[in-house]
Amino acid sequence: SMSSSSDKVWGGRFAGATDKLMERFNASIGFDRRLYRADIEGSRAQSRALVRAGILTQDECDHVLAGLDQVEGEIERDELPLTDDLEDIHMAIEKRLTQIVGPVGGKIHTGRSRNDQIALDERLFLREAIADTQGRIGHLQRVLLASASEHIDAILPGYTHLQQAQPILFSHYVMSLFWMLDRDWQRFRDCGQRADTMPLGSGALAGSAFPIDRDFLAEQMGFGAVTENSIDAVSDRDSLIEFVSGGAILMAHLTDADIAALKKDKDVVRVEDDGVMYAIDLQTEDAPDVLAETIPSGITQVKAPDAWPSSQGEGIKVFICDTGIDSDHPDLVANLRTGKSFVTSESTTEDFHGHGTHCAGTVAAALNGLGVVGVAPYAYLYPVKVLSANGSGNWSWLIAALDWIATKKGARVASMSLGGSSAPVALKDMCETVYNDGVLLV
Repeated sequence: SMSSSSDKVWGGRFAGATDKLMERFNASIGFDRRLYRADIEGSRAQSRALVRAGILTQDECDHVLAGLDQVEGEIERDELPLTDDLEDIHMAIEKRLTQIVGPVGGKIHTGRSRNDQIALDERLFLREAIADTQGRIGHLQRVLLASASEHIDAILPGYTHLQQAQPILFSHYVMSLFWMLDRDWQRFRDCGQRADTMPLGSGALAGSAFPIDRDFLAEQMGFGAVTENSIDAVSDRDSLIEFVSGGAILMAHLTDADIAALKKDKDVVRVEDDGVMYAIDLQTEDAPDVLAETIPSGITQVKAPDAWPSSQGEGIKVFICDTGIDSDHPDLVANLRTGKSFVTSESTTEDFHGHGTHCAGTVAAALNGLGVVGVAPYAYLYPVKVLSANGSGNWSWLIAALDWIATKKGARVASMSLGGSSAPVALKDMCETVYNDGVLLV
C-alpha cells in the first residue's frame, strides 16, 4: 500500500509514493505528539515575529492565531487524527492549520526549519517538566518538614552497616531526606538554567535569510536569552540528558528497589524500606519500646512513631499466604485489597482460624489508641488463603497461590507462616521463580 510523496515537504523531487513500511519507520508523531502545546506556542510567537518582519499582515496573523487555537482544541479533545503519514507534530499542526485558514497557514514556516522548531519545542516542554518536577519535590519537602516538626522529640536507633549504632532523633533522620531532595531540586534548577536559551531563527543549521527578531521571540516565550551559535543550537540535546540524569538520581533517592522492581511498582520507596527496618529490628527481648498490649488477634507489636507515610505512594504490596484475613478487623480494614482462596472447600478469604489475621497484623496493623502499629502500617494486604479453617492444607494449593502471586503487578512480599515436611520439588522451583521475579518470600 502506497501514499503519495507529493504531500511531503521533502517530496517535490519524487514522482513515486512512500511505502507504508517506510512511512511508519520514518514517522515520529507517535512520540512527539506530546509536544503539541509547545509547538503551537512557538508558532504563535513565530507569527507575531513575522508581522514585525513584514512577512505577515496583522490581519493574517490574527487569522493564523485563531486557527492555532482551533487546532490546539481539536488535539486536546482528541478530534484530530495524528497518523503516521503526517510524519511529525510540526507537519500535523501546519497541515491542519492550512486546512482551516488557507495558504497563509503555510507562511508561518517562513524563516524557520523543523530543526530549530524541534529544538524550541523540546526546550519549552522541558521547562514545563522541570517546573512540575520541582513543584513535586518542594511539596514532598514540605511534608517532610511538617513530619519532622510533629515528631521533633521522637528517638530512633541510628544505623550503620545495618546495625544499631547511635540514638538519633526521628526529626534528624527526616531532615536528611529533606536535604537530599534539596540537591535534586537544585539539579533540576541548573538544568533549566542551561536550557533557558531560545533557538528559533537558527534554521536548519546556518541561520535564517529573513530578518526575524530573535530577541523578540525570546521575550514572547519567556526565555532569558537567545542561543549564540546556530549549529550548536539545532544539535544541542544536553539539557534532556541532564534531566534524565537528575531524574535517575531522584529515583535512587526515593527507592532502594532495583530496576526490575521499579518497572513493577514505582510506589516502593526508600522511606518505607527504612521504616520497616527500624521497626523489625526493635522486636528484640531487651528493646525498651516493645509493648505488652496486643491487638484482638493476639499479636504483640512494637511502639513506633506513625511517621513514614509521606512518600510511600500507594504502599508496598504484601500477600499473606495463610488462613485468610478478617475483612472487618478494625486495625487492618483500611489496608485490605482483594485476594484469592485456593482452598477447594472455602471460596471466601475470610479468616475462620485467626492465624492469617495474626500474621497480617504484624505487617500492617494501623496505629490505634495503645500506640500499637505494624512494621509496615501503610502496606497493602492481599489475603491468599492456602490453609483451611482448621489450619491444614496441601502443597498444591500453595504452589498455585505462588503462581498466582507471580502474575500480580507490583507484588513485593509474600508471607508464609507455614509448617510441614517433605515439600515437593515443584514448590522449591515455584519459590525460586517468584523470588527471581522480585518477590521477597518471608
